[in-house]
Amino acid sequence: MPKNSLSKTIAYFVGVSISCLALSLPARSQNLPACSNKPGVYVIQAGHWTELQMAKARAVKLRARLPFHDKVTAIYAGGSALAALTSDSVLCASGVPLGGVFSLARAKVSKKDRQVGIGNETAFTFAVDFEVDKNQAVPIVQSQSSDGIFSIHLSSLASGQYLLYLKQGTSFAAPPVAFDFYVP
Repeated sequence: MPKNSLSKTIAYFVGVSISCLALSLPARSQNLPACSNKPGVYVIQAGHWTELQMAKARAVKLRARLPFHDKVTAIYAGGSALAALTSDSVLCASGVPLGGVFSLARAKVSKKDRQVGIGNETAFTFAVDFEVDKNQAVPIVQSQSSDGIFSIHLSSLASGQYLLYLKQGTSFAAPPVAFDFYVP
């Protein structure tokens, strides 16, 4: 294949990929006000950004899975978060440390708390490898602009309690930063 044809073919596929990515993002995200410069996670409500509150795990439960490997579950107080979001929401995040990535989990709910499987602990390292339990993980679309602001798109969320985790690195000694909300 001549070099010029190869270049045109690559340019075509890159253009198609970018077009498909643009189509997968909600159309309304293009007309949103600028995200706050104050560090935090925000949701667009009534045309302006509202800050989501951080959720602090009140406990971490370990359950033996394999010898020297425990499943780690973060437990959050209360049967419900305070913030209500629609099933299709757009969030932004500013002040996120370099290398940060977001993960969304749907919590298992009881009358007194919400629980999310957040990883595995090994007896050799005493650190937890962060990974939201695959049965609780919810897909999201996230991107980061050149100024470091994250755009997070949630779509077709079922009714329930959710925690948005900010993952920094691959292991931790305490549960990662989380922001909680519910979808009615």
